[in-house]
Amino acid sequence: MSQSLALYIDKYYIIGAIISDDVVYRVTPSNNEDRFWLYFYEDTASDKIIYGKSYKKAYHSNTPHYHGDIFSQMIDREKTFKRYGRDQELHKIFKASGIVDELKEALHRDAKASIATYLSFSQDISDAARLTFIRDVLEPEDFDVKESVVRIDHLALEHTFRARRYDQDGHYLVLNACNENLHYSVYKHTDNILIREYEGCLEGLGINLTSRALLEQVLNDINKRQLIIIKEEDRKAEYLHLESYVEEWTAKLQAAQPWLPITLTNIRLSKMSDNPYDVILIKSSIEERSKAIIEDIIREIASSVSRLDIPQSDLKGVLFLGNTFENSQFEQALLKRYTFSPEASIHYTDGDLYTIIGVYPQMDCSQFSEATQSSLAQGEDELKRQQLAKEEERRRREAEQSRAEQAEAERKAFETKKNYDEAMNNVADYEKQGEYAQMLDWAKIALELSPDSAEAKKKVEESTRLLSEMKVREEQYKATMMRAQKSFGEGLWSEAIAQAEMALSIKPTSKEANRIKSEASKLLERAEQIDTFFTKAETYLSQKAYKEARMELQKVLALDKNNKRAIDQLSAIGQAIKELHKQIDALKLELERASETGDLDTAISLTNKLIELDTEHQRAWTEQSQHLKAEQKRLAQEAAEWVSLKEQIDKALFGEQWDEVVRLGETALKLREDPLLKSNLDRARQKLETIRQQELYDQGISQVKSYIVDKEWDQANEMLLKLQEQYPEKKESFKKLFNQIFEGEASSVQRSSDKVTRKATSPATTDDFFDMPSPSKREKPTGKGSTNHPPKPQKETSEDDFFGSSSPSTSKKGATLDDFNF
Repeated sequence: MSQSLALYIDKYYIIGAIISDDVVYRVTPSNNEDRFWLYFYEDTASDKIIYGKSYKKAYHSNTPHYHGDIFSQMIDREKTFKRYGRDQELHKIFKASGIVDELKEALHRDAKASIATYLSFSQDISDAARLTFIRDVLEPEDFDVKESVVRIDHLALEHTFRARRYDQDGHYLVLNACNENLHYSVYKHTDNILIREYEGCLEGLGINLTSRALLEQVLNDINKRQLIIIKEEDRKAEYLHLESYVEEWTAKLQAAQPWLPITLTNIRLSKMSDNPYDVILIKSSIEERSKAIIEDIIREIASSVSRLDIPQSDLKGVLFLGNTFENSQFEQALLKRYTFSPEASIHYTDGDLYTIIGVYPQMDCSQFSEATQSSLAQGEDELKRQQLAKEEERRRREAEQSRAEQAEAERKAFETKKNYDEAMNNVADYEKQGEYAQMLDWAKIALELSPDSAEAKKKVEESTRLLSEMKVREEQYKATMMRAQKSFGEGLWSEAIAQAEMALSIKPTSKEANRIKSEASKLLERAEQIDTFFTKAETYLSQKAYKEARMELQKVLALDKNNKRAIDQLSAIGQAIKELHKQIDALKLELERASETGDLDTAISLTNKLIELDTEHQRAWTEQSQHLKAEQKRLAQEAAEWVSLKEQIDKALFGEQWDEVVRLGETALKLREDPLLKSNLDRARQKLETIRQQELYDQGISQVKSYIVDKEWDQANEMLLKLQEQYPEKKESFKKLFNQIFEGEASSVQRSSDKVTRKATSPATTDDFFDMPSPSKREKPTGKGSTNHPPKPQKETSEDDFFGSSSPSTSKKGATLDDFNF
């Protein structure tokens, strides 16, 4: 009995299957969960490591002594868990928790025998983590890893083809939601080989999309109302943390009325668990968001597939992998873009994963050898890069510490000089700023620090002179500032700016002059902007672009909220928009009626009107117009094809070309149901069957006659009896042949009797007496319609008139009665 183990290894769980003589069994964990959930708890009291899904919530809430997301952390040797009071490398948690032993015990194998193992890793697990799991977790426990690079998508397609649910060459789309991320890929099936041609990933969209929409709303609402900022990189962790509450929230949401709000209370984020929040939700909004998310997902996938330039006819099917796709909206959204038959859309839930990986050992894994070597090499490189990065970080910290110590020594050695330089720098700075009193103070300080400094003495003298000159300039500055303030108060922005600039030329550091200049400049710019916005709004109004005009007027109000002109124009636009919407709604109603009645000319005309009026949705109406024109063209082509096929069918009927009637009729019925055509098609099929039956009958009669010519009476008689059973209505035509067989047998018996008499009355040799078998001992043919010697070749004979047939030489040789089992 051959046994092997197949494992699907995802970020948060492992699913196992035992393959025993091609029969697949699920590996059930000792805790009776549906899989090995990779959430762990350190039971420090009893020194145990326990795994299970029940620890998921505690892990995502950052509770101490709980571990998860093992594969992203275990390649870091500094990541550990505690057991027996000691730090253990994280990869050993699989052994410590009992998962490794449970996998071995599930096979009931000899402890010394290696276990043939096939691994399928989630795409979210790095090559380094895969290598660590194989090398440090499985191989030391005698798991002989045969292959480890085949994706679960590939295995699912392989399983489907082996189950004959798919049987055509071509391209297949696979959507995989086995964890919180949604992976999608395109495979090509040719010559019994699957080749992955494209793959992509939508992070965080592998969960139930109603749950996703709910979580988005919760985080957005907390962000908005509580005035906290949840960074984009933190959202993924918060989604995982809040996911444990989603089932309860969803049940509450499902019980609510569509338009009535419900309140979720005591919501705590993982990084701010001390602050509870309340969030108000509306069921209809969540459902709409869920549908929008699904549409976005399918649009993204369809866009990726379209870039592969795969013909629509070559995309043979879509395979959904995971419980998320129990939501039928995924399939509906795909069917809007692709024409799959119901049999081409296949769903596998999480409960099917163990049967899918069960196909792994039956595959020819040599095709993955190159990918396996590449994955292992990349894993090694990644581990080396991580080690080098850690070593580089250690050296960097040591270098920083050395530099800090050296800097401290230098600081103490040159402290006096530094203070002097700082004082002189302040002298220079205050000189540039015109603060001559401060300049004088710092020049005196520098002179105290270095009494012999000629530069310090010079600066003391300069600052004293400049301070005297500054008093005169201060009077000029005050007069100029009074004129600037007056102009600002009267709204003369240009004059205020000019006076402020003059004041700054006297005193460049004046904050008041800078303030007047800055504010006057802003007000002047705002006035110019308002004029520009009004000009644009008037232009848009002349084009009836009300939305754009409204945006320009709202910009005016953003700058001047009490602007009466803008308020009046917005009111007028609102009334104009109401009238426009009435016209648009009326056209939509007419379009709906025209579509229902199939009046495509009217429908196209109405969409063209909507393109002109409904500028906000102009693109959508343009696409609908193009779609209607394409439909109109398609219907015209279909009608022309129907007329052509009808003419060809009528011609074939007239000429009694029944096989052509069948071929053309089947094609025509795919275009349109037609009772008369169906009747003619059935009649043609009957005619073809009658002709085939007559040909088989003629072949049988020809074979009987061939046996008679060869004097093979038993075979002729047996075949004729069979024909009589199959064609009882032709019983009379068989009588003559039966008579011929009877007479031929009688004649043969008479000739044999005469021969025996002649031998008895004539000398015989020893050879004739002992070697020649009597006619009664000849071997008769055995088996239906067969003899103990090869069929004799057909010969031309002069006995054609005897059988009443014209050309026995045209009959088939070597036929048996089995050929006439109709």
